[in-house]
Amino acid sequence: QILKDITTALQKLSKTSSSTNYIYRQGHSLYLNGQCTRLSASENHFEFTVNDKYGDYLVKIDTEKALSSSCECKTGQVCRHRAAALRRRIAQC
Repeated sequence: QILKDITTALQKLSKTSSSTNYIYRQGHSLYLNGQCTRLSASENHFEFTVNDKYGDYLVKIDTEKALSSSCECKTGQVCRHRAAALRRRIAQC
C-alpha cells in the first residue's frame, strides 16, 4: 500500500501546475543522475542524502501510519530532494 501511495504522490507532482511539475522533473533528474543515496532503512523509516548543486540535503521518509517526508532544505513544501528520495524508495523495492 505504501508503494502505491508513493507512486500516487509522484504522479500528482508530475501532473500539477508547471512549477510543481518542474520540481518533479528536477527530482527525477537527481535520481537518474545517481545523486540520491539511501543512508539507512528500517521497516517504516528511511533516510536519504540528495546531492545537488547547492549541497547535500537529508531527506527522511516515514511510512508507519501514512506517507510523510521531510527535507533539510528551506522550501518547507515538496521539493526536488523529496521527489528524488521518493523515486529512490520505489526503485529499491
